[in-house]
Amino acid sequence: MRYFDDKFKDDGLRSKILNLFPKDFKNGYRLYKQGKLPPMFSGDSQGWYVLDPRAAVKFNINE
Repeated sequence: MRYFDDKFKDDGLRSKILNLFPKDFKNGYRLYKQGKLPPMFSGDSQGWYVLDPRAAVKFNINE
């Protein structure tokens, strides 16, 4: 979730970009901003949000 803060500095643009993603991402970002995002592993401070593997798809671009 930290990616959205790092990549999109403007709040308005960030909000527009997040609205392009499924609701799950917006929920994850909200939890991240509130400091309530559970760590993915011990020591995790990167803001990873674990998606439901039954409903998620991953596309690799540029490796």
